Amino acid sequence: MKKTIKRVNKKTVNNTNRNSLILLSMVIVILFISLLTMNLNHAKASSSETATTCDSCKGYNKDTVFNQNVTFIKDAAVDYFTNERLPQEVNAKKKITLGEMIQKKLIHNIVDSNGKSCSLTASYVEVTKYESEYVYKIYLSCSDVTDYIEVHKGCYDYCKDQKCEPVKPVEEPKEYEYEYKKTNSCKMTSWSDWSNWSKEKQEIGNSNYKKEEVKTEIEIENIKEEKETEIKVSYNCDQYKGYELVGTMCVKTNSDLLEEDAEKNPDTFNCKKYEGYTLTKDNKCVKENKTKDEKEADENDPTYNCNKYEGYTLTKDNKCVKDITTTDEKEADENDPTYNCNKYEG
Repeated sequence: MKKTIKRVNKKTVNNTNRNSLILLSMVIVILFISLLTMNLNHAKASSSETATTCDSCKGYNKDTVFNQNVTFIKDAAVDYFTNERLPQEVNAKKKITLGEMIQKKLIHNIVDSNGKSCSLTASYVEVTKYESEYVYKIYLSCSDVTDYIEVHKGCYDYCKDQKCEPVKPVEEPKEYEYEYKKTNSCKMTSWSDWSNWSKEKQEIGNSNYKKEEVKTEIEIENIKEEKETEIKVSYNCDQYKGYELVGTMCVKTNSDLLEEDAEKNPDTFNCKKYEGYTLTKDNKCVKENKTKDEKEADENDPTYNCNKYEGYTLTKDNKCVKDITTTDEKEADENDPTYNCNKYEG
């Protein structure tokens, strides 16, 4: 194979290479500055959107994401609300927001199916104490779904393996020590038979002697658990011959039942919504307002009269007075219709 070898002027080549290197360096510096600027802008945009968006969360079913988020918050809340943090009185409530849960490191940020963070203030867990249970309300406010669920937890004092059981009373034995005494006469006689065991303390005089047997008894206090008796209601048709019980009704099955449309009772009216009004025969609501009309009486010599005012009467202070009654009338309300079977004998 032939190789071609060329000789060139070194000085010319070096100048050309130097110019090319300078130009190439300038291009590289310009490209580096451009790329650095683009990366900084992209980093700023990403940091501002990270708190509200999550591209990896997008595209999932919103109900699936909601249920999963509610489960996360529920588990964290159940762990947080220990006995001392639960409400102590019946109908009392304790509440913690999603923002407070994140601040306490109970849970990480909650993101919905749109990739946006759920509200830190409108989303919360509220625990209410009732007679025999606690109810956890988990409320989640997000851009795709705003809803809540309720979780019922029984009132227990301790839990084992995630299963809560009611506390059983422990029967603790109580130990009693009794002193039993034997009494004898004042004379030095032979020992009598032993008396019955007694828990009462007996005083013995100086001139008397006694023998004692002491024994220890252990009493176990039994704790009785009382529950309310369940009342069961039963029915019978003993008083109706030929009838049998169907549900809570007594039905005679050996005859055909005839069914007819019931008649509507006559309509009635009332004046309940008008205070002080009374119902008239023509179904009107009426209220009477009584006033008095007063006029100056004529002076007789030496008495007074009301002769010139028809229907007026003279009062003790020489005034002519007439009672005037005005009537205020309103439409009566119609009662709900009632029905009867009067036209069907039996």
